[in-house]
Amino acid sequence: MRNYGAGSIAFGNNMFIGIFNGDIICSSDGQEWEVNFEPNLFSLLDNDEILLGITYGNERFVSFSNKGCSYVSSDNGNTWTKTQTIITV
Repeated sequence: MRNYGAGSIAFGNNMFIGIFNGDIICSSDGQEWEVNFEPNLFSLLDNDEILLGITYGNERFVSFSNKGCSYVSSDNGNTWTKTQTIITV
């Protein structure tokens, strides 16, 4: 079973996007939430990779993982691309 992390929410482009319990959730008002069934984000992850959070900046949502990889969406979380950037802390 894949572990998707605890959950994280970001706001940008008049949209809330969250990662929670293995789903991408979205809301335009922060109160009514829908599961977005279309994103390819989880198919990009390695088997032992866990998403740790999501943020918004420079007109993009960015999610990052325990393996230091980042994933970027510029269409409100509908499609995601794994970047070559490795984040180290």
